[in-house]
Amino acid sequence: MDELRRRVTDSTGYHKAMEELDASFSLCPKFALHELTEEQIDDITTNAAQKAVELAKKDLYQGVGKAVIGWIFWIVGVAAVGLFVLAVKFGWIKP
Repeated sequence: MDELRRRVTDSTGYHKAMEELDASFSLCPKFALHELTEEQIDDITTNAAQKAVELAKKDLYQGVGKAVIGWIFWIVGVAAVGLFVLAVKFGWIKP
């Protein structure tokens, strides 16, 4: 394999080395073409679609949750400032 890589980097024999490299990959079972049945293809697409929907729901729920938490913190902040102003007005706290 190192010999093929060395030949690929050389400008001479580039095409021949690439053909040999492609041939070596085609012999590897990992890169072999597999024939799938319609049922297997349907199962794969169904699983992929379900995962995509789950990810979309997760992103939606996270976005809604962040928005709700943001509004809650905003309301709590306004209430805290209002209570502080009220306490100063009635003299419970001296500024």
